[in-house]
Amino acid sequence: MQVSYKWLQEYIAFDWSPDELARRLTMIGTAVERITPLYEKFSGVRIARIEKVDRHSGQDRLSLCTINDGTGVRVVVCGAPNVHPGLYAPYAMPGAVLPGGMEVKTATIAGVSSPGFLCSEAELGLSEESDRIMELDPEAAETGMDLWEFLDLDDWIMQFELTPNRPDCMSALGLAREIGALIGTKVRRPELELHEGGGAAAERVTVQIDDPDGCPRYAARIVDNIEIKPSPFWLKRRLHAAGMRSLNNIVDIANYIMIETGQPLHAFDFATFSRPNIVVRAATAGEEFTTLDNERRAMPADAVMITDGAAALAVGGIMGGLASEVSAVTRAVLLESAYFNPSRIRRTRKQLGLASEAALRFEKGVDPNGVGFALDRAAALMAELAGGQVLQGAVDVYPAPVAPLRLEVRPVRVNKIIGVDLASPRMIDILSALEFGVTGGKTIAVAVPTFRPDITREIDLIEEIARIADYGAIPVRRKAAGRIPTAVNPLNQFETRIKEILVGEGLFEVVTNSLVDPRRLTPGEAGLAVKLKNPLSEELSVMRASLCGSLLQVVAHNLNRQVPTIAIFEIGRVFQQVDGVIRERHAAAVMLAGNAFVTRWETGVRAVDFYDLKGILVTMCRALRLELELCAAPYEMFADRASFELRVGETPLGSLGLIAPELARRYDVKIPVWAAFLDFDKLERAGRATAVYRPLPRFPKAERDCAVIVSRSVKGGDLVETVKRAAPELIEQVDIFDVYTGKPIAADKKSVAISVSYRAEDRTLTDAQVNDAHSKAVELLKNCFNAELRE
Repeated sequence: MQVSYKWLQEYIAFDWSPDELARRLTMIGTAVERITPLYEKFSGVRIARIEKVDRHSGQDRLSLCTINDGTGVRVVVCGAPNVHPGLYAPYAMPGAVLPGGMEVKTATIAGVSSPGFLCSEAELGLSEESDRIMELDPEAAETGMDLWEFLDLDDWIMQFELTPNRPDCMSALGLAREIGALIGTKVRRPELELHEGGGAAAERVTVQIDDPDGCPRYAARIVDNIEIKPSPFWLKRRLHAAGMRSLNNIVDIANYIMIETGQPLHAFDFATFSRPNIVVRAATAGEEFTTLDNERRAMPADAVMITDGAAALAVGGIMGGLASEVSAVTRAVLLESAYFNPSRIRRTRKQLGLASEAALRFEKGVDPNGVGFALDRAAALMAELAGGQVLQGAVDVYPAPVAPLRLEVRPVRVNKIIGVDLASPRMIDILSALEFGVTGGKTIAVAVPTFRPDITREIDLIEEIARIADYGAIPVRRKAAGRIPTAVNPLNQFETRIKEILVGEGLFEVVTNSLVDPRRLTPGEAGLAVKLKNPLSEELSVMRASLCGSLLQVVAHNLNRQVPTIAIFEIGRVFQQVDGVIRERHAAAVMLAGNAFVTRWETGVRAVDFYDLKGILVTMCRALRLELELCAAPYEMFADRASFELRVGETPLGSLGLIAPELARRYDVKIPVWAAFLDFDKLERAGRATAVYRPLPRFPKAERDCAVIVSRSVKGGDLVETVKRAAPELIEQVDIFDVYTGKPIAADKKSVAISVSYRAEDRTLTDAQVNDAHSKAVELLKNCFNAELRE
């Protein structure tokens, strides 16, 4: 919501500077987010009167305008179609500086010297209108006056950051009411001068509400004989301050009244109606409608439709229809002012993916009893600015009028809650300034105005009194205090421990959105995905089934910014739908891409690989006293022959592998990415196991090495498990410490070097015992894998 500083001054008298006003409003909860100048400064532009207009002899579209700028008469070249003698217009003289820093100079145009030029509103930065020179009010303009001062353009736009429960502040009058409460005076409402004639509106149109839940009130007026033309500058200025674009006088009036009063309006071209009726109904099954943006849309079942009894005219409270749009040929308008059910408007807007200033106000809750004033004020302005005739009376259907809520507030309770000693009359003054109906007494009886749907309890009234009375005046009370002992959540404690381990390994923690793009999911993830009913966008329409896509987006983001090494992890929630039941799990993921963050002088920079990722996970598990095992297993997110299951004992913890290239390309990642995905809940349970004390060995260990030549298809894990079976009571540890391929090894073979540690718990092993156990291990390898002992 935004309005200008001087606009607010028209409704309430105050002399605070814009900064001071912003500070005071922010202190009462009506926060001002930003203050900016209304227009970019220009100088050297005067008001000139056109005395004579001659056509250029060689250019039909150019005119030679003789002007008087108060210092003399001169001739300037102009291409605008609306120049005529007697017109007052802005004149930028040589030396003038326009918005953007452009300095005006004498120029030769089509062979004629032009000392400066007459200006359009666009050239002055006042609007987007560039095909006409700006026309000034001849009754107020004086030749030679400085245009900036004449238009009083020293003004500021005040942008407000409003809380969702304050729809009353989504209007200039509502914001002025807040200022009035601070000052202690009432708002000056615009005077309403409505002149009616030409018959009764009720004889030209009927209004019927078939969906009172969606539309509790609908009022309409008819304005005949209008002329569609540009709006006067004062109206364009107000719309500019509100961040809106000027279209034409009729549409601009409707938008202006919405910003002024908070009540959205809509103007229909009455000539496009097939019947002289307004019928408000719910959308029918399969109904389609073309909105003002020329989009054909399927209507949700509970959308409120405005129709003429035959054809749909608008999606109530959200957007009008293309067929009934006000255009240059419109001569009669039906002006709508209504109150719509906020929840119905919000649902429909979300389902259609449409946003409008009107819908924003309707879904937060407009004043059902402000419908009539806004309608009459708009009709009066249309008569004034479009030359229209307002038919007698409004056709207003309001079957169940909304009455003000009655509450009571106890002064004693107020002072106890806020901790100050406010007199009852001061409380009454505050509530009265906020336009509450108030009756004094031991308890204060309050009639809550219908423009304040957020006030439903006594405590809400106490808050209103407190914020206007000044939160800063509430004294600080110092009491003896100390630490409150609280139980530590074991899961949070474990999560912190894992984060510390991973950060210690050089990884960066990331936190990503749990909403993802369904078009980038793997088939397996798509089958588990939880879809949102009312997503913010298609790109954020499902809840993630894994952390894979979220982290790949982070990888892509960093690669696009030339980050050479990407080492990230996340611990977060994932959501999966299995057999109609939605399950939420705690998950962890690690992802590596780019250059390895540990380099060696003899090899230089290298790409991250399987061993970097495995080393991180092994370190993490060892810190938890867990023995991590990897087993080859297929996963759709990983490339073939680079996909593993992670296990601790018999418990599967997750997976590790190289992200499949086709999946990586969906995120515009074109380099290898290694990733591991863990079930965090299982990891926590495994890490929770009580540590068992084992005494230091009493007897020494003996080590033996061997190198065997096996087929390249043989897995290292299988070799290790086979060696352990040879003498399980004596073999303490088996490690692979080297793998070699190349000459003189055959192309389909590899050499694997294995280190074996032998130890007995009750004696020192002799060489003969160790050699015998080692020979059995080698023999098992030969028998199981056709291994050859490499000498």
